[in-house]
Amino acid sequence: MSGPNGLKRSPQGWRLYHLAAEFCYVVGFTLWTMWISLTDSTTPANYAFVGFKLIRGCSSPKGRQVAYINLFGLRRCFVSISCGIGMSFAVLD
Repeated sequence: MSGPNGLKRSPQGWRLYHLAAEFCYVVGFTLWTMWISLTDSTTPANYAFVGFKLIRGCSSPKGRQVAYINLFGLRRCFVSISCGIGMSFAVLD
């Protein structure tokens, strides 16, 4: 496989790049999700840190509704973005 100017590209190098990118994406999303769960916000616009106060409040009906929306809404976005990135990696490989 040749790149620009006739330079050889290693398939192993691309696989390592893809693995590193996927790892950074998953770990970054996990850390961001943990940070959001400890902020005083029902939307990601407010990043004021409040600790575990909202996690304890999930037992209220409003807290359950927000948790349900965050769980299924953000999961749907995460899976869609992950599939898109995976498909682009498959096309590039």
